[in-house]
Amino acid sequence: MKIMVWDLIESVSNALDMINSNLSEHHGKVAYISMRIGTMLGMSNNDIERMIYAALLHDCGVFTGDEANSITHFEFDTTANNHAEIGSKLLKGLTFIDISEIVRFHHTSWKHGEGAGTGDGRAIPFTSHIIHLADRVATLSAVNNNILLHSHDILETVEEHADAVFHPDIVAAFHELAQRDSFWLDMNSNDVKYLVNSSIRSSSIDIGIDELYEFSRLISNIIDYKCRFTATHSIGVARVAQAVSRKIGFSSAEGTLFEIAGHLHDLGKLSVPAEILYKPSSLNREEMAVMRSHSYITFAALRKVRGMENVVKWACEHHEKLDGSGYPFRRTDSELSLGSRVMAVADIFTALSEDRPYRKGMCKRDTISTLNSLTGTHLDPYVTSTLVSAYDEINDIRALYQKNAFDIYMEVLN
Repeated sequence: MKIMVWDLIESVSNALDMINSNLSEHHGKVAYISMRIGTMLGMSNNDIERMIYAALLHDCGVFTGDEANSITHFEFDTTANNHAEIGSKLLKGLTFIDISEIVRFHHTSWKHGEGAGTGDGRAIPFTSHIIHLADRVATLSAVNNNILLHSHDILETVEEHADAVFHPDIVAAFHELAQRDSFWLDMNSNDVKYLVNSSIRSSSIDIGIDELYEFSRLISNIIDYKCRFTATHSIGVARVAQAVSRKIGFSSAEGTLFEIAGHLHDLGKLSVPAEILYKPSSLNREEMAVMRSHSYITFAALRKVRGMENVVKWACEHHEKLDGSGYPFRRTDSELSLGSRVMAVADIFTALSEDRPYRKGMCKRDTISTLNSLTGTHLDPYVTSTLVSAYDEINDIRALYQKNAFDIYMEVLN
């Protein structure tokens, strides 16, 4: 399997923009501004590419709508924002792109040179300071009318804070860019990520299954950490799907793909408000409509990732049912692959077994009873019976991996 790095990162960046409607194309704007400044300053292609990927993921530590609201308001006192630190911890797990330190310091003010390093003597990446300015400019540019009406005011605001908040060399480069209408119109266009992608070499660099697995774990954490009650859900679904797939004859390599699908299956939940995910009672009609959209959004976010078609299919069809009453595509028995059926069983089994805001996890007897009641109409009989026959083994796997994942979750947030 060969997957393009750009395809993966863009899909996650798009999903991050869904956390809050005010973040529309925010990450793409920050990447574009950063890229243009880096080019203006004569940075190397490698440094610019790393900075672009950091910009596209810089707010991956934002989990709630309230946090997203706080970073969409232009301000300079960012000491209360811990999303940069959390994002850095999440990104440390990636070995094929080294961007965690860039993200960690992307809200660090220059402070007349004090912002060049940390209190313990470590240098702060210069690219963090570029993203800092780009992030604030992108925030100021979130206007409903023509951006050219605001460009002068945005530039003036940035220049007022040169040296105190922003590195003066970066401000100077931004000043030169800001004289061009094309810069502002490109930044505010719907094609902004395309403009970034077309300018970097690494969009054609691909990764293998090990790196894809690594990246999918990062995505699962971004998804699950939005809600304490689902902080380990994706890892549970991933391990159950892998275990069941092996029991029914899929290869070891295919089992890894099932894990990846499990990590990705709830990507669309980034667009679901936390109050719906946390709600301790039944969802009303409007809330259910929002919740039901998440599997389609998973599909929409991932469908551009070339080479991962089966994984995407399994991930986005986990709420489809054999009788055609599922969502989002209302697939029927004849249209659902065995892989999609495995994911459906794994998702329901994991959800039944773990604690939720409105109930404790079910015991073995009740879980099996519920699964059996859904078999034939919603769930595949062969897949369900395979899981039930190995219930204790598979449940022990789920519980172990979810416990380990929860320990990591607590470390990241503390």
